[in-house]
Order: sequence, then C-alpha cells, then structure tokens
Amino acid sequence: MFKIIFICILFLFSILIGLFPVMENSPHEWIKYKLGFDKKIHYSTHIMIGTLFYISAAFLSQIDFNIYNYFFSDKLNMTYVKNNPTVKT
Repeated sequence: MFKIIFICILFLFSILIGLFPVMENSPHEWIKYKLGFDKKIHYSTHIMIGTLFYISAAFLSQIDFNIYNYFFSDKLNMTYVKNNPTVKT
C-alpha cells in the first residue's frame, strides 16, 4: 500500500512540475519565492525534474519489492530455526 501511494505522489509531482507552465503566478514559483530562492529557473529544468520523477515512478512500479520481507525475513527465519529443533544451522 505504501508503494502505491509513493508511486502516485511521484506521478503527481512529475505532472505538476514537468508539465505545469512556468510563469510568475504558478504554484511552484510561489513556493520557490517563499523558500527564498529568487533566481529564475529555466523551463528545461522543470521538464528534466518532471521526467526524473516520471522515470523513477515507472521504475518503482515495475520492481517486485516487499518491504516486510526485506526488513524482517532474517528475523522470521531465525525464529523458525530456534523453535524448530529439526532444522540444522
């Protein structure tokens, strides 16, 4: 579930940053000024950042990654081995 939410956020950022037109009243320009960055950012930078978000979201959606097995598989296996005397280590 966390993976799906994270991928949706990445796709949303890729659309908002990469395709939203760069102008003085756009939301990402407002955020940029609120953070204290006053320099003008070229529109190709927005397209590259949006493309990066899109590629990372597409890559993450295709990999088979189970976060529960990644962090807890060794602990579960060691618990099984300790509780089962027939398993040799």
